[in-house]
Amino acid sequence: MRSNSASDGMTLTVVSNQSLNAYVLLTAGSNVIAGQRQRFTVFATDAAGGNASQVYDVRVVNPPPQILSTRVELKCGVPVELALQATNGQGPLSWTFVDGPLPDGIQVDTNGMVIGTPTPDASEFHEDGLYTNLVQVADSFTDRITGEIAPRVVFQSVTQHVRLSYQYNIQPVRTNGPSLVNCILCHGSGFPPDFSSELASSLLNVNAGSGGICPNNDFYVLAGDPNDSLVVQKITAPSCGFRMPFGGPYLGQTQINRFIRWVTELTNEDND
Repeated sequence: MRSNSASDGMTLTVVSNQSLNAYVLLTAGSNVIAGQRQRFTVFATDAAGGNASQVYDVRVVNPPPQILSTRVELKCGVPVELALQATNGQGPLSWTFVDGPLPDGIQVDTNGMVIGTPTPDASEFHEDGLYTNLVQVADSFTDRITGEIAPRVVFQSVTQHVRLSYQYNIQPVRTNGPSLVNCILCHGSGFPPDFSSELASSLLNVNAGSGGICPNNDFYVLAGDPNDSLVVQKITAPSCGFRMPFGGPYLGQTQINRFIRWVTELTNEDND
């Protein structure tokens, strides 16, 4: 039993084993060329000298698509227009949102674009802003033998995370929100930190100075580090001075957790 050559980048091996269960093993290497077509013939001779042959048609196609995106980072109030990523497949690719809640204000179009502006409710979802969505992508593969379009479809779970915003989630009065409006009675534009501002610029990565009887090496809010953020200490169990807001009412645990989550999610690129 023998055959002629296969396509470039492929190794063709005839395994005769002197039986009716012979087979042809095709092995693809890294240099296989998509779109190439090659015919090869297998010849067989039996013990009596009888001959037979069969022509086979091998066509090399692109592998099916693969979704690369597994997580998307968003932020409340910040417009977004980003593309989910995929590789392989025969273009163009078509994306479909299959299942799971989308963040309020966000949509996924057929081009795999995540578009919109997340709302405050979206970032407060389940108090973690995490959404698990099932998306699919289908390519435009055409069966070269039948000529029919035969899309190859793959699915992928994608997590969308909507971060909190000081302007929309922390400073204003919201359900379960840690709004520090009571602090404005003492801490305004004339007495830092300024809680009357809608932006976090008076808190974020700003050295707190002496802080009265508190150490002078603390920041009001240190991006990504609630443990070293003076405001977090003061609304929980401060090691210096009094718990804030001064005299109460103090923030509940859900409100405190939301403030800590905001600080934890912050990066040095944020300015809220």
